[in-house]
Parts: sequence; C-alpha cells; structure tokens
Amino acid sequence: RQWKASSAPVDTSFFDKFWPQRYRARMYWYNPYEQVWTKDIWPNQSTSQLAHNEKTDILKINHQVTDYQDSLNISIDSVWSGITASFYSGDYDQTQSKFFEVWLKGSEGNLTIDLGKISEDMNDNGILDTEDIPEAGLTLGNGFLENNEDVGVDGCPDINEDGWGGCLDSDSGTYETADSNDKNTAEEIDPADPNGDNWNYSEGSTNYSQVNGTEGNGTGNQIQEGGKYPDTEDLDRSGFLDKTNAYFTKSFPLDPNQFSPEELEYLAGETEKDGTPTGW
Repeated sequence: RQWKASSAPVDTSFFDKFWPQRYRARMYWYNPYEQVWTKDIWPNQSTSQLAHNEKTDILKINHQVTDYQDSLNISIDSVWSGITASFYSGDYDQTQSKFFEVWLKGSEGNLTIDLGKISEDMNDNGILDTEDIPEAGLTLGNGFLENNEDVGVDGCPDINEDGWGGCLDSDSGTYETADSNDKNTAEEIDPADPNGDNWNYSEGSTNYSQVNGTEGNGTGNQIQEGGKYPDTEDLDRSGFLDKTNAYFTKSFPLDPNQFSPEELEYLAGETEKDGTPTGW
C-alpha cells in the first residue's frame, strides 16, 4: 500500500510540460504471494530458518500498452506509467547517502527513477482528489472511510466514469448514455468499470490485475488489508495537494547490453548462483 499511481512526469524537453494522461499505460504492481529465494538475488548473504530470511518479498510491476494507444499509432516511447512512494519524515535528510541501490529482473523497456519533490496530482486536474469528503461547512474529512465514499481516487462510481480516468459531468449522464465524444469507447474498456479502478483480490490467487484498485477496497465483502482508510492523492498527509516538481531523474534500459559507456558505471553487476545467471 506504500506505492501509489504516480502523476505524469515532466517532459524535460519542454519547460513544465507533462506527458498526456491518455498516454498512461495500464499498470499494476504487487508483492507476489509466493516469495523468492533470497540467495537468488544475493548469493553471498547468510540465510537460515532461524533468521527467517531464506525467502524475501519482491515488487513486481506489469506495464501494458492499451489497444487504444496502439490504434492511435502512439510512439512506444511516449507511453508511460509510474508509481510513487513518499519518504517517511525521518528519511527526508539524505545528505549522507552515498548511492541508491536497486535490484532488477527483466530485460525489456526503460526504467526511470525520480528522487525529490514530485507532484501528487495523479489525475492532473489541479485539485486534491480524495475519498474523504468533508461534511457541510468543513474543509477536511474525518479521516475514516464511510460506505458511500469508497468510489476510488477518481471521485465517482463506475456508472459516472468516462473511461479516461475522470468523471462525466451531470450533463453527460452515465457512461452508457454519454455521447461517444465524452467517453473512451475503446474495445478494452469495461462498461461495468470504465476507469478500471475497482479493487479485487482473493488470497493465494495469481491474478493481481485489480490489486491496486481504489474503488471498493475498503468496504463490502472483501476488504483490502488496511483499506478502511480513504484513498487520496495526498501522499504525505499534509492536507493539501502538492504540485511541486523538483527532482533528480535517471533513466536507463533494462537490457544491460543497451547501456551506453557512461551508463555502465551505474551497473554494479549481475547475480550468478553456482555459475549460472539468476536474471537479477
């Protein structure tokens, strides 16, 4: 639950220009139910049953270009997706940090890591989107998820979603009745969940495609662990939407064979176990 869908990155070729929201790829991320052997990643690390460290959790990320984006002949380099996590307050001071270490498994695509102040405006509409709706006369909600609030960070139930990640206005009606110009009519859109934000997961299942959904994750028959709190764009819980972008960024290919000579200095190596590459 620490990771959330990110706001659009700043296009560094144009000052303060963002990648279009409609170029956002379908993405979901999760910790697999089955852990991996620790020594497959760190062969030299001491492990034991007593220390309970023979296996470790990993974060898997699934990035999918949609059929709609394919139909528009959008350049694959323009399709993006991302996740964001907020530092704990005790981690803000990184002046003594020497490096940032990440272990990866995969060989397709490019990965960009941004460190610094990053906009919380995931929906790119300039307002703080949150399920925690304040009562009349108040500016803040009560911090608890009421049954009628569990509609997702987009701010609307399925019937009023536009298929782009936003909500139809009152004049447009519902997704079923709205004019085709006001909604995403691509074949992959599910009319029962146009924005694809419904949560669903059964313990032990290998289907994680809805595990990051923010609609229905805190109420009903299945409740996500820790899901009784309102979902919000306010990652640092400051009470307002931080739209500042001031960060360091580094991009590199996941295939080490595509590294430039300058990028090779960032590659510490590849893991082998008994002389065989493990893929990490």
